[in-house]
Amino acid sequence: MRNFKNILELSKKIASAILNKVDVEPKDLLNYFNEEDSKEILNNLVDDAKLKDHRLLRKKVEKTKRKSWETIEGKTKTKVYYLN
Repeated sequence: MRNFKNILELSKKIASAILNKVDVEPKDLLNYFNEEDSKEILNNLVDDAKLKDHRLLRKKVEKTKRKSWETIEGKTKTKVYYLN
């Protein structure tokens, strides 16, 4: 994908449509990309191996995020000392 700006614009359009409960026509979305990019997107969406890789990566990210959050929580817990 050569044009990150198009991806951002498309993301905004989709998010806006979801929030406003408006349908997005697939043909409108294709206006953001040339034919080569459109084929690449489609291939990534239907390729079983790539989908499996995406799922594994997502699991890794979630696991790392959870461990990082636990570390942060452990370091930020307030220790209470009682003086008698």
